[in-house]
Amino acid sequence: GMMFHNLGAEVTCWEGREENYKLMQELHPNLKAHHLNLEFARIDDDFDVILNVGVLYHIFNFEAHLKNCMDRCRTLILETEVVNTEVEGFWVVREPVENLAASMSGQGTRSSESYLNRLLKEGGFSFVRPSYPETMDIYPWRYSWPKDTPVFEIGLRAMWFCEK
Repeated sequence: GMMFHNLGAEVTCWEGREENYKLMQELHPNLKAHHLNLEFARIDDDFDVILNVGVLYHIFNFEAHLKNCMDRCRTLILETEVVNTEVEGFWVVREPVENLAASMSGQGTRSSESYLNRLLKEGGFSFVRPSYPETMDIYPWRYSWPKDTPVFEIGLRAMWFCEK
């Protein structure tokens, strides 16, 4: 968020963990930030763009969160961890709650790309995907992977640039 703030954008950030929120305020006191658990709380303001990067798979109720985001913007940049399957649906995963990058509840989800594609379309969005996902790969995160990669391998990620 600070990078966009420094470029002149009006930025609002949300953080669920108290420790992370306090650190964000300490490091970036000029950044507008809210301490809010997005697992249950809703975004009530409208935005030109919502940048939802690395959040969705930490939220158990990710469909409601994604719908809320789609209702509050015309442009959505979505990035999340996924599972490698053509089967529509999602899988619940357990995360170590003590990890400051993990979900607040200790449960997250990983969805198939096809399921997220459908939810975005149902939300009124068209989207494009990165043309060269391999240029985004940085260990342990991979945006390009062979089709024979195990379904639940950790670090498989996907990105969508969406417009309503």
